[in-house]
Amino acid sequence: MRGHIIAEERFLHQSIDHHLFVTASDDAENEYRFEVRRILPGSDVPETIFEKIVDFTDQLNQSPASSIEPLIQSELEAIRKCVNDEEDIHTHDP
Repeated sequence: MRGHIIAEERFLHQSIDHHLFVTASDDAENEYRFEVRRILPGSDVPETIFEKIVDFTDQLNQSPASSIEPLIQSELEAIRKCVNDEEDIHTHDP
């Protein structure tokens, strides 16, 4: 799935810089790729820690007057929570 980045968001969690990218698909009208990368302290190379492809076609068809932006924002919030929760679980892993 190739496309162009339509949104980029940065957030800190546990003093680690995270970058959340949203990419629109060139192949499907309402398909978006969500990716989170982080750079651990002492590293120069970002690592991808979360990837998800979402097709919002069904949701938009159920409510034709709705816009894609609230759906993307809702997904962004859910992804941030998921990433934070997962990292919190592994805080004390060796």
